[in-house]
Amino acid sequence: MRLFYSILITFFLVLTGCDNTISKADYYESDDFLISEIQAALNKIQIDYEQLPESSINSIETLYPSHVALSKMYAPELGYQVALSDIDSAETVFKEIYFDLDGRKLDNDKETYDCINLIFPVTFIMPDSSLIIVYSDSEEGWSELKSWYDNSDSKDWPEIQYPVDVVFDNGDIFTVNTNDEMKTLKMSCN
Repeated sequence: MRLFYSILITFFLVLTGCDNTISKADYYESDDFLISEIQAALNKIQIDYEQLPESSINSIETLYPSHVALSKMYAPELGYQVALSDIDSAETVFKEIYFDLDGRKLDNDKETYDCINLIFPVTFIMPDSSLIIVYSDSEEGWSELKSWYDNSDSKDWPEIQYPVDVVFDNGDIFTVNTNDEMKTLKMSCN
């Protein structure tokens, strides 16, 4: 009987001695759920590109070499949200990518396809109510907006100043007058 208790105690000590460092993100059952938690986090902090985990930086530079990071946010105990724009594309393509705390890229099963692209120039209303005009979808075109975020603590997104023209994949041009119209058009892509 004494041997049984010795084995039981040893087994218990081995189990409790294992690494118990589990982050809050480890409890999420899917990447989609963790992405939604990062999106909804109210305590996100604007960070510099170099503050991203090394594996996140490697993923960005490997998977998105022609993109510029417009916004880098850290959601404590959850992960990272990075907004990118493709500077080599003739189309305006914004992409948000997400990483867990260790820097692993999160896969979004609900990823959507945009069949519309902005026609430049486009005026953005910044969170401080200033206006920034992006004249082209190039690194130079986005530089003022990127600089604004690099020099600001704001984590809010800019708003598009309407009306704005968009072009569909089939070449049709449409004038969008409100944010609701833009959302409706984007939903029609899928």
